[in-house]
Amino acid sequence: ADPGDLVKLDKLVERIDREGGYSEGFVKEMHIFQVELKDFFNATGLDDSAKQIAKEDPSLGGTVDTLLRLKAGASDPFEQLVALTELRRRV
Repeated sequence: ADPGDLVKLDKLVERIDREGGYSEGFVKEMHIFQVELKDFFNATGLDDSAKQIAKEDPSLGGTVDTLLRLKAGASDPFEQLVALTELRRRV
């Protein structure tokens, strides 16, 4: 698995949720797998930390939103790094 698989899995889970017609057990296991894969790549740790920072200091909300939007959209890794660097600079 590589980090690109997270994006593919997120899209697959969205489709499964949207289309329906899958067994409850299958849907539940896909959601569990999604959480486990994110944990494996530590993809949620940064998101959770950034959200907590924005909660503690609302003036950083825009910077955090930019970072999270770039991460969720699987944008260019350099753009994500620039956004993360900006957040670190402001904290």
